[in-house]
Amino acid sequence: MRKCVIYLILSISTVVWAFTDEREDIIALAQKYLGTPYRSAGDTPKGFDCSGFVWFVYHNAVKMEIPRSSARIWASKAETIILKDARPGDIIIFSSQKGGKGSINHSAILLGQDAMIHAVSDGPRRGIIISPLSDRYFGPRIVGVKRFLP
Repeated sequence: MRKCVIYLILSISTVVWAFTDEREDIIALAQKYLGTPYRSAGDTPKGFDCSGFVWFVYHNAVKMEIPRSSARIWASKAETIILKDARPGDIIIFSSQKGGKGSINHSAILLGQDAMIHAVSDGPRRGIIISPLSDRYFGPRIVGVKRFLP
């Protein structure tokens, strides 16, 4: 009986590590493109828009097909997570107006408790950058988080 219990624990532990590796792969690939220029409708390393960047990272890091637009990511059947339960690699969705009102128009990849990586089209910094979730522009516009990974 003891052998079965030990084997089960080892099996579960292996599965958890596999999921962690996928999240690490997403973060590592996303960070590789820091400084890449913003390009409207872009989804290649020559230039990215926000959802093109998220799509590209998921497609290339974990071979997962996710929707190509921020609105379609939000409307997808992927699990919706509250921000405090989000994990690195989850996708944060933003609206055009404060308080999560208005149209869905931006997406980013969560790096940690207070950091995201995303493609920014306007402002003092453009292209692929890291911003705090408390950013004065983006923070108040967070709608929610989508989880495509287990």
